[in-house]
Amino acid sequence: MSSFLGSTHGDFNQFNILIESDSTTNYWVTGVLDFGDTSNGYKICDLGIHIAHMMTHCHTYIDLLDITKFCLQGYLSTRSLSDEELQVLYDCVCGRLAMIAVMTQYYYSIQPDPYQIQLTKPACECLKRLWQKSAADALQYWLK
Repeated sequence: MSSFLGSTHGDFNQFNILIESDSTTNYWVTGVLDFGDTSNGYKICDLGIHIAHMMTHCHTYIDLLDITKFCLQGYLSTRSLSDEELQVLYDCVCGRLAMIAVMTQYYYSIQPDPYQIQLTKPACECLKRLWQKSAADALQYWLK
């Protein structure tokens, strides 16, 4: 279990990842920003956070299961995941989508700013669509 634990970013979303490209098909990560949520925790949570945020921004033009498959393939190219981690990935993604929906509503209630509310609807839509698949079916698709 201790191999699952380590330093986690805690807010691994597209706004906190710096990417460069040498063409339209070759991209690589050059840096990571915003370490305010860094802590010691389960490494799989960072992947779940990243996938959830990618879903909220890409779900209108890429299938939700494909988004996860692409993110997972990239992750697995640098770090392996245990069976236990793979079994909780679906729950990590769903949990982060729910958190995005709730927290954006909460922040909007404090300060009505369109920026605060922009992810609420996509997060809810993604969560509803993801729940149409069982965790086992989703995992099977992601790994094929």
